[in-house]
Formats: sequence, structure tokens, C-alpha cells
Amino acid sequence: MVTPLQPEGWQTTQHILVILAHPDDPEFFCGATIARWTDAGHVVSYCLLTCGDKGTRDRQMSGERLCAMRHEEQKRAASLLGVHKVRFLDFPDGYLVPNLDLRKAITRVIRQERPQVVVTCDPQLLFVGDERINHPDHRAAGQAFRQHETICTFRNYWMKVLSRMLCQKSGSACRLNPTWYLTSLNFGSERSKRFFVTKVR
Repeated sequence: MVTPLQPEGWQTTQHILVILAHPDDPEFFCGATIARWTDAGHVVSYCLLTCGDKGTRDRQMSGERLCAMRHEEQKRAASLLGVHKVRFLDFPDGYLVPNLDLRKAITRVIRQERPQVVVTCDPQLLFVGDERINHPDHRAAGQAFRQHETICTFRNYWMKVLSRMLCQKSGSACRLNPTWYLTSLNFGSERSKRFFVTKVR
């Protein structure tokens, strides 16, 4: 029988890190699952790679203002779902690529957070349903995460930059051995989506 703490059969409290491209992605992709995990007592944190400074029909809206609004929307939605921490890396929306800078940034966050479970996008998902092309930022998020493992495996990658990160104390670059969950059609909780008033429908 599954107890409230282990909806996935986990025996202990899990630290779950959600790495996605945009503010609002967690709620629209997997909000119901996140709520289920936090209700069960697991610790969920977000790492959002862009600041959400694109995608408005308001011609008077600046990217800086939209970014600030999306940050606030995301924090309120995450709070409703019981998320422990929201981290924004603030790469430009629409320009995300799985390059060295992005991989370094993701590696830094993972070394700081040390999660047991990581949630990210499927890097191979080109189409959503029959009519919609997947946003390239979503695929780039998944690609960069998968590629970070090369960095995380070898101790001599960027140790000057990451010298204060926790996992250096373990004697190797990273010993996470996490479980990977790839999001696809796991739709989010309706109660948290209402905060995203700036989202283009």
C-alpha cells in the first residue's frame, strides 16, 4: 500500500528539481504532479532558464517589465503549489540553445541543489499533438540538461568556477544518481495557471 509520502513508491522524502525553459512551464506541463508531490511531503524546487521576456501582444510592454511580471506570476503560482524555491537563470526567451554557457549554469544549479529527482523536457519532442511544433526553448532545455552530464562526470571541468559547490567536497565532481522524469503531456493544475495573466493564449 502506498503511503502519503511515497506516491511514486519512494521510501523517503525526495528533493525534486524542475528544470524548464520558461516561467509558467512547470504549471502548464506538470502542475498537477508537482502539487501531488508537495502534498505528499516531497521538496520541489524550480530552475527556470529564461525570464519570459517575450510573447506578449502588448506593443507598449518592454522586455524588462514583462520579465519582472513573469517572475512575480511564477512565484505566486509556485507558492500555491507548495514549491520550496524558485530560481531564475534569466537567459533571453526564444534564444535558448544548449551551448557551453547554459550547460555550465545548469551544472552549477544541480551541484548546489543535489536533487534525487530531476524533471525536464524531452529533448527529442519535435511536435505536440498533430498541429503544434514544440517550442525550441523546450527542446534546448532538455538537451542542455542531458549534455550537462559530461561536465558533471569529470572533476577537471570548471573547478575554478565551481570550487565552492557542495559536490566538490564528496571527492568527485558529482554523485547524484538521480531519477530522470521527462515531461510530455502531463497537464498542470488549473488552480495555479490562473496566475499567468501575461501568457499569450
